[in-house]
Amino acid sequence: MSQRAWLWCVAVVLTGLIVVTGCEQAQKAEEEMPPAEAEEEAAPTQPTSGPVPRAADLEPMALSIALEERLPPTVPLRVEWTLPLKSGQRVTNLWVPPEEAGVDFLLVLTEANDLIAVRREDGRALWWAQLEQTPATPPACSPFGVYFVSGGDLIHLEVETGRAIWQLPLSFPAGDYLQVTEAQRGTPHFIIQGLTRVVRGVSAYSSMWPPPRGYGSLDRKDLMMESYHLREDWKFGAKGSVIGPVGAGRGGALVVADDAGWIYGANRGYIVKGRPNIDWREQTKGPNVAGVGLHEPYAVVPSRDRVIYCLRMGDGATAWRYPTGELMDEQPVFVEHPATGRISVFVRCKGGPVLCLGLDDGKLKWQVDEAATVIAMGEDPERPEGEQVTVVLRLPDGSLESRALQGGQRRWQVPSGFLDLAAEAPARSMIFGVHEGDTLCALVQE
Repeated sequence: MSQRAWLWCVAVVLTGLIVVTGCEQAQKAEEEMPPAEAEEEAAPTQPTSGPVPRAADLEPMALSIALEERLPPTVPLRVEWTLPLKSGQRVTNLWVPPEEAGVDFLLVLTEANDLIAVRREDGRALWWAQLEQTPATPPACSPFGVYFVSGGDLIHLEVETGRAIWQLPLSFPAGDYLQVTEAQRGTPHFIIQGLTRVVRGVSAYSSMWPPPRGYGSLDRKDLMMESYHLREDWKFGAKGSVIGPVGAGRGGALVVADDAGWIYGANRGYIVKGRPNIDWREQTKGPNVAGVGLHEPYAVVPSRDRVIYCLRMGDGATAWRYPTGELMDEQPVFVEHPATGRISVFVRCKGGPVLCLGLDDGKLKWQVDEAATVIAMGEDPERPEGEQVTVVLRLPDGSLESRALQGGQRRWQVPSGFLDLAAEAPARSMIFGVHEGDTLCALVQE
């Protein structure tokens, strides 16, 4: 063996010894590393664009006795849980996804554009995502994701972790409302309201890159990456500017109202030249001013002519009309009696009152003079059977009020100042709100 070859062998052996020794030292240092340092070293790489997920470092605390002491002694409410945010964080919005969304959390948005998912049952923070911009639409949820429009992009967050799955630019300016329908893990479908007269149906799908045949001598298994795209499935044009949200029902049913006074019934399952087939249309005597309230088989639409229209979704026939004599500015809210199954419709007039109507006949049950908002349901077990179900209203001054669903009798009231913000969840038995700007809380009626 030549001297050069011998020196090369010695160098290889010494290099191997150095590598092995270094690995052993690194492993030993990792075992001795304090937990906090270990977590810092193991922090995942953050994406360079789009919503940035962070580990949820918020923890629920025990029930706040001080918070309960601020409630009037005659009010049968209990603080189920509280969740204080970090110092300096203040809540700007709360959303409680509907039951059909299939998720068990509520969504909280802070001034710093942090979106936090909080479990409804116990107030535990499930995940926390930092957004680049404030969402332009309320989040739409499904068992497979959280979706919203922000900065002209449609964004999908993973429902379990808040991690950004994709962020895709829209080819049109979006309005204030987004709905997800027929959600699937791979191909969610959306209804997006435009800024003017157009409502679009959009779907997201994924593809693999590079193409299955690969490129040249490269092994395509080493290069395959999933890429996401948006596809416009249909486009619906109204005569006037669309008033949102639109009503999306089962079987592809679509009900749209515009500010020209027209109400349209269309079928998303029957597309002709890129447009849903229009099954019927009705015109009111004034422009529509609030979104369509949908409770199949009925669509309820408030109009500027001071009349509430209830139409059958199948053929557009008028089931009933109720003249309010007042202008209306909110989408109707439906509350189902858990024992009888009868549906009540709450319609808020601009400046008041709030009307409670029967969905089956349109007759007035009761009304509240103030422009209140229905935020939750309740139950008063001490009352006789049939009078136990209540609704909780939030009045314009911020106070809370409980009234019987059947007759509207007042049961209790919480003065203003207790909740700075309350989520609208008329089908839920919990009251979700914010105390002093930075403490989430859930209240239940005892």
